[in-house]
Amino acid sequence: MVRALRSLLETAVKFADTDQPVQCHVAEQEHAVHVTIAATGRSIPPESLPAFFDVLAISESITPGGDLGLAPAVAERLVRAIGGTLQVENLEPPGIRFDLQLPIA
Repeated sequence: MVRALRSLLETAVKFADTDQPVQCHVAEQEHAVHVTIAATGRSIPPESLPAFFDVLAISESITPGGDLGLAPAVAERLVRAIGGTLQVENLEPPGIRFDLQLPIA
């Protein structure tokens, strides 16, 4: 889980403006932990959003810092492997948000 969270934080930094912090919020729910990671700055191109977690689905760079590599795909698979869910969405003003639901062991 540490690797997945680190990968998502690093990805969020790539979408954040240099003068904007990446925000992370954790809340315990009845049977899960909800983690939100948000960055203000750039959004994911709408045509790339549905395939964001697919390995190598995004062939061109969508952030100024270069391509995303395998980090989002690996994070999504790690979260899913423990029974969790991971979603990404664009924000307005431009930015992104990751929403994770992780089961409580």
